[in-house]
Amino acid sequence: MIVTEGGFNKEGKFVSSGDYIPYNALHKNWEYNILNELKKYLSKGIIDLAYRKYPDGFCVYVREERISSRKGLAKYLGRYVRHPAIANTRIVAYNWEAVRFYWKDQKIKSIIR
Repeated sequence: MIVTEGGFNKEGKFVSSGDYIPYNALHKNWEYNILNELKKYLSKGIIDLAYRKYPDGFCVYVREERISSRKGLAKYLGRYVRHPAIANTRIVAYNWEAVRFYWKDQKIKSIIR
């Protein structure tokens, strides 16, 4: 998900929308929405464990510096088009209903499948 705080006008000047999502609220909101959807597929125990393990919410990357040009914005967004959220090499299984993949948990330094 990419969220903008504004856009460029016809003169190429950045115009802020004035809206701001507090960083901590974004973490908690992202966690709630993801876990709420996963309730359909996972046990209540696993969902509760996730809330206990991540009391501050799930990690959300927030770019702190502003993009100062249309070209810079196109380059930044293009990176996400070229690099999917889950690399094909991390996909372990797919059955037309679910995707199983692995990742490395940076806190415990181990691979999780």
